[in-house]
Amino acid sequence: MEKLIAIAIVLILILIFTGRVNILIVGVSILIAATAVFMTIFFVVNFFVFITFRPRDAEYLRIEGRFNDRWHNACYLVDGEEYLCIMPWEGIFIKQLYKKNKKCKVLFNKKIGRVYDKYAIATSALGLVFSIGLDIGLVLLYLSI
Repeated sequence: MEKLIAIAIVLILILIFTGRVNILIVGVSILIAATAVFMTIFFVVNFFVFITFRPRDAEYLRIEGRFNDRWHNACYLVDGEEYLCIMPWEGIFIKQLYKKNKKCKVLFNKKIGRVYDKYAIATSALGLVFSIGLDIGLVLLYLSI
């Protein structure tokens, strides 16, 4: 990863010093557009997965680390079994958002073995709205150039 960053920095410096800043601007704009499109695809797929989940009563238990402790997910007790939230935890306001042994409603899918808590729903909804808005804004920006 460090080698890729070093190569990118060297390429950027070469483009700047040779006066090819327009290539740099086009490359960055393509990178931003691709990121916006992939973000929109992610949240649209997430929305369709979200539709297959059904509401259930649950109890919040804890935050549990997964994937070599890079991602942490909220753990809920649903129908006597523990299930992780499909989205990683927010990482801020932990004591205000997640209260131990608190009863709550979650969206649950037994086949997938995951739940959507209200924070995952809010993250998905805001992400979808933001990514669609970003796509529209980029299209309008590209059309005005």
